[in-house]
Amino acid sequence: MTYKVIVTREGDSWLADVPDVPGAHTFARSLEGLDRSVREVIILMDDLADDADIEVVYDYQVDDQAVVEAAVVGKERARIALDEAVLKASTARMIRALTDHGYSVRDSAHLLGITPGRVSQLSNADTVLTDAGRNVKRNMAAVDSAAVRKAVRDVERATRTLNRDVAKARRRKTTR
Repeated sequence: MTYKVIVTREGDSWLADVPDVPGAHTFARSLEGLDRSVREVIILMDDLADDADIEVVYDYQVDDQAVVEAAVVGKERARIALDEAVLKASTARMIRALTDHGYSVRDSAHLLGITPGRVSQLSNADTVLTDAGRNVKRNMAAVDSAAVRKAVRDVERATRTLNRDVAKARRRKTTR
């Protein structure tokens, strides 16, 4: 479930109110601490499992326009990082497919618009999948939940396809 959180500032503290969860209010000195506190109070007040994976969307209602603008920039950066993770996984899948079809590193690089060195780097499926998963998880809370769910599904689908392609290629090499 996605929870909207209204954030305000009072003195040196950040205050948070979760309108959809009666009694869910908290505060902290830093935004990082506020995020932890908000998640804890939602889990407690909404009677969720301790390890519940909740989505939080922050609405900064403060007098300082710089904070509001910074939050917008942060959301955009998170969205771009998420798009990048999905693109990286898709690129790695296409590199594997092109390699399996016998195309050279240089031809693959030209088709994908990247350098041959980058093709070699992205050929390592474990690195690509770890980086993509890390980027997705890091940025999930900062972007629209529907977009996040779609991007996560895209990365998971690309991961499954890539893993399947890698396993097929390894089986082919061992049978030769």
